[in-house]
Amino acid sequence: MADPLRVVILKPSKYTADGYVERFRWGFMPNSTVPYVRSMTPEGPGGEQGELHTIDEYVYTDLGYMSLLERPRGGRTLLALVGVQSHQFHRALDLAAYARRNGCMAVIGGPHVMTCDTSMLHGRGVSFALAEAELVWREILEDAA
Repeated sequence: MADPLRVVILKPSKYTADGYVERFRWGFMPNSTVPYVRSMTPEGPGGEQGELHTIDEYVYTDLGYMSLLERPRGGRTLLALVGVQSHQFHRALDLAAYARRNGCMAVIGGPHVMTCDTSMLHGRGVSFALAEAELVWREILEDAA
């Protein structure tokens, strides 16, 4: 039996002009991408029992979620950065690099990667979902499992 898979669905924030991650105590308009992708995630991706976490970084002020971006002992982690727009792309890349450095798998999806050239970043350990989540999410989960 394969190691259990932890899936972390994360909507990244963006950096302010001062270089800080933009965060709000309460969200003005909740992001719908995170719960939507969660709704497409079967229990036990790949036929195994695992963990599923969802994070909207704009409204998470507790940085404890960063510990989810580390490979658990006897397990694996897939970080899915979802709904990434161009102004969030740098933050998404930083989170993906952090996760990869800590032994996790990472995939970035959303309008930016579907409409902008990311070829200079290919082959560096981070995957890019170049299609709508409905078309590729199950395959991503199966590959990760």
